[in-house]
Amino acid sequence: MVCCFMKLMIVAGGLDEGERSTNEQFINLMGGKKEIWFIENAWHIGGKLVVPDEYTQKMLTFFAAAFRNDE
Repeated sequence: MVCCFMKLMIVAGGLDEGERSTNEQFINLMGGKKEIWFIENAWHIGGKLVVPDEYTQKMLTFFAAAFRNDE
């Protein structure tokens, strides 16, 4: 179980239906603060190559908020 104080970001490739469905199941089971981002034109771990600027910005924004403990 994920602690309600923990923030979680799941980043997944959108081209693999198995990866999508597995991560959708995970996110539905988790309480607390969570976010899921499917990078539609990416395979597993390929998002930073497909959308490098968006990936960098989204990750920096997420971690900055998580360390500040923003609601």
